[in-house]
Amino acid sequence: MPKDRYDVVVIGAGLGGLAAAIMLARAGRSVLVLEHHSVPGGYAHEFRRGKYRFDVALHALDGGAPGGWTYQALQELGILNRLELTRVDPFYTLRVSNGDEIRAPADLAQYEDTLLREFPRQANALRDLFDSWSALYLQLRRAQLDLAAKRLTRDVPPSLYLEASKETLADYVARYITDPKLGILVTLLWPYFGLPPSRMNAGAFAAAWGSYHLHGAWYPRGGAAALGRAMAEAFQEAGGEVSYRKTVSRIVISGRRAVAVETDCGLRIGASAVVSNASPPDTYGRLIDLRALAPELLATLDRDEPSLSSVVVYLGLDKTPEQLGWKWHHELFLGRWCTQDELFLDISRGDWSGVPLSITNYSTVDSAAPPGCTAMTLFTLAPISHRNHWGTHGDFARYQTYPEYEAAKEEAGQALLDRAEAVMPGLRSALVHYEVGTPMTNVRYTRNHRGAIYGYSPIPRVGPLRWASFKRPITNVVLAGAWCALAGGMSSSMLSGIGAAAVLNKQMGT
Repeated sequence: MPKDRYDVVVIGAGLGGLAAAIMLARAGRSVLVLEHHSVPGGYAHEFRRGKYRFDVALHALDGGAPGGWTYQALQELGILNRLELTRVDPFYTLRVSNGDEIRAPADLAQYEDTLLREFPRQANALRDLFDSWSALYLQLRRAQLDLAAKRLTRDVPPSLYLEASKETLADYVARYITDPKLGILVTLLWPYFGLPPSRMNAGAFAAAWGSYHLHGAWYPRGGAAALGRAMAEAFQEAGGEVSYRKTVSRIVISGRRAVAVETDCGLRIGASAVVSNASPPDTYGRLIDLRALAPELLATLDRDEPSLSSVVVYLGLDKTPEQLGWKWHHELFLGRWCTQDELFLDISRGDWSGVPLSITNYSTVDSAAPPGCTAMTLFTLAPISHRNHWGTHGDFARYQTYPEYEAAKEEAGQALLDRAEAVMPGLRSALVHYEVGTPMTNVRYTRNHRGAIYGYSPIPRVGPLRWASFKRPITNVVLAGAWCALAGGMSSSMLSGIGAAAVLNKQMGT
């Protein structure tokens, strides 16, 4: 059982919360992490069906090479030597409905060369675009390292990133690229962030693009759960404590400071400070009563748009990928030569026959299935509001009791399976395990607001950084995780936790 009081209580064992917990514990703080689920990691999680292991979210980590965001985070957290990272290259392949295929190497020079072979007349424009994104990313990395080393202050911002964040990705790219097909290809990763180029923050995209193409795409042996486990172990070795199946119901405020947290099972634990890995709407709209403290902030909680959620179909197959005609390495995107807005419209209305779909073959980068077998996932973005909240009428707690939910889930799963079988004939006959995760699944296991998978949507001008540590109505409550990071994702979440710990350590006298 936890003690009655700690220096810091961390709400949630997602990667942001765990990163903060590690850094605080290493600074000599007594730290307790309270986690709703039975395992650490948040979306960095797995489940098993027989001898098949399924990664619930991770496709590839960005920036795993020296100098990259993930490498830096793992190094700072002291877990780099606990993980074995495999480079994913080629990064992905796009296959469009007319049979065209374009392979995207993770290496920037090879990626550029691949596109120039297909679009030679756009050579200068493409190189200028890639140079601008690379410069933006490097300036952002430099500012990040300068801040950490106290070479500059927040008054000297990364100007290229901030200027790009004022416009949409589509407008940014249109200044360089005139060929519509090439425009689609260079922005193809937008489903990783949840908004089409016409609505997405150009700065956020460029930052992530730079991390992937300058420092590689990587996959940890044992999946994302190996990352969560390594962080939990490092935290406990530093003297921290984790208590699972503890859902925090309230942050107790006295004056304008947090003094304790309470759980739904009746625990009350005193704390000198709190790190919340929950979303701002949950932290400030549910766990803290802001009505008397900061009503003007309360009014903004629903103003920013949460990202979309997802539908994921998990497939355990009794054949090798090659036996099914798989020839695309780790990840295959299925799409059409159409505007990205058309694809986003298909997502919004739940037209599973047209949504952008990625097929990820985990057996190419890890031993996720028995010999001669394969573990795959089918992934697409999805709104939580689909069919009146997936047939549940908003009853998130009892969603599995609704026949309408099962029908909506099966409709989505079977439609995506149809599309996968079109490129892998005989897929259904090889099925050993088939399971569908929906936005309701995300709510159940992660408690993420509206089942969002990337935190806030990265729209222009309003980004997740508005919720970072400098925007705090309660001085000793600091946020960590994708909702307040540079962009949704595992590397950003870890770095946000490291930043949250730095804020509290400074505040508490270290």
